[in-house]
Amino acid sequence: MTGSLPASVVTIAACLYYPAAITLGWLIVVDTEDRAAALGRAAELQTIGSKAAYAGNTVLETVTFGWYDAASRTTKTYDEAVALGMARGRRANLAAWALAAMTAAFALLVHGGAVRGPASAGRRAARHLCCTALVLFVVGVAATSLSLLTSKEVPGIGTVVFRYEAKSIVSTIRDLLASHDVVLGGLVLLFSIVVPLLKAAVILVSTATHGAGRDRAVALVHAVGRWSMADVFAVAVLLAMLALGRDPATRATTGPGLYAFAGSCLISLWAAAWLPRSARL
Repeated sequence: MTGSLPASVVTIAACLYYPAAITLGWLIVVDTEDRAAALGRAAELQTIGSKAAYAGNTVLETVTFGWYDAASRTTKTYDEAVALGMARGRRANLAAWALAAMTAAFALLVHGGAVRGPASAGRRAARHLCCTALVLFVVGVAATSLSLLTSKEVPGIGTVVFRYEAKSIVSTIRDLLASHDVVLGGLVLLFSIVVPLLKAAVILVSTATHGAGRDRAVALVHAVGRWSMADVFAVAVLLAMLALGRDPATRATTGPGLYAFAGSCLISLWAAAWLPRSARL
């Protein structure tokens, strides 16, 4: 008797976890995109040009006794965009919390199924933790990680939005490459996407090979891990958010993507920690 959970329990939990986690991850990505699009439309209606047009339309609507209703339609469009953005944001946050709770429970169950167990249980733990990290990784790079809103109260006009952006890791890389900042875009692509995927692939290979092949794969995992800057990248985004938050005109908020990405980094390290033990047969 090893004192670990039966493999069948972990298998059943995996069959329940992966479909639910993928579904929640898809909801998070879609909802954060919808939120960004809706709030982006609202921000466009708050620019100084839109405000000036709205003021003119308000005058025309007043003198035509509501026959020319462009101002009212603009107000309705703005209110609907804000309401949609807030609703999608709340749903994305609920899905993110549900995914976090499920992932924590599943990871602990996987750990409990491998602790004090045979080497095969350690390989199973590394494999499941790696797959869990990949689910979070996809959410982390695709969902919004950081939202920036720069606005200011202008006398006689009201709140004017100068800038609104909602960034994910993928969109950040795309924008850097589109602006011909190839070096920075390439570095972010390498250390935040290529290296984590390479590390995950090697972990999965190491759990499926035997003998000297497994030893080489484990050594490669640790070699890649030393050069991985995925966790450093996540911290850098957070520090950038805090620095921007000091500007009274700019409000920066983190999104589910940042936390999913950080969770992916941590669980990937957890998966790699099982490899030395699982490599010994």
